[in-house]
Amino acid sequence: MTMIVALQLDAYVLIAADRRETYQVNGEVAYVISDDRQKLIQWSGGIVTGSGYVPLLSEFKSKIADAKITFVDEIIEIAQECCNNLSGDQSEWKKTTNWLFTYGADSPEGEVSRVAFIKSQEPEGIHVLEVGESLIWAKIPDYKEELSNLKAKIRPEKDLSNINCSLSYHTEILKELYAYVAKVNPSVSEAFDCYLHSVEVRGMVPVEYWKT
Repeated sequence: MTMIVALQLDAYVLIAADRRETYQVNGEVAYVISDDRQKLIQWSGGIVTGSGYVPLLSEFKSKIADAKITFVDEIIEIAQECCNNLSGDQSEWKKTTNWLFTYGADSPEGEVSRVAFIKSQEPEGIHVLEVGESLIWAKIPDYKEELSNLKAKIRPEKDLSNINCSLSYHTEILKELYAYVAKVNPSVSEAFDCYLHSVEVRGMVPVEYWKT
C-alpha cells in the first residue's frame, strides 16, 4: 500500500510518496514488484497522487493529468466519474481509495498553495489541509502518535527566504518517518519521492536534500 505524507507549510506544501509496488494476497505482501515506481504525477495545477485501488488511482491520475482544469469543482467531477465507472464487484475498493493533489488558489492576500484530498467514498467532497496541518496515509501500529509527532515537528514559513534550511529540515523528518514505516510495514519502501508546491516555484525536490 502506498505511503503518502503531506505537509502544509504556509509558504509551500510538501508531498511525499514511497516508491514500492507489491503483489498482495488477502491483504498480505506476497512479493515486491518494484521499488522504483513513480507515484507523484504532475498535472497543470500541481501534483496528484493517491492510495488504494490501483486501477481507480490510475484512472483519476490519467484524467487529471490530461484535462485542462480551471476550477477545483472540475477535479471533483473527475473523481465522481471515476467512481461511477467502477463495476458492482469493485465497489468495496471505494472504502480504501483516496486521492490527494496540490493546486494554487486565490485568497484575500493573493495566490496561495493548497493541498487537498478526496475520498472515493465521498467523491463529491474536498478536504483542504490548513496551514500547520500534516497528513499520513499508511498502515502504522502507532498511527495517532506518529501523526501527532509529525504535526509537532513541522515549522511553517511565511515566505521562501529560508527555503533551503526549511527543505533540509522537513525532508530529514520525512526520511526518518519513511525509514521507520518501512520497518513495520513491508508494503512501504524507505525510498520516496518528494514534491514542493509554492506560488513562486513547484517541482520535484532534488534527492540530495534527503538522501545520504
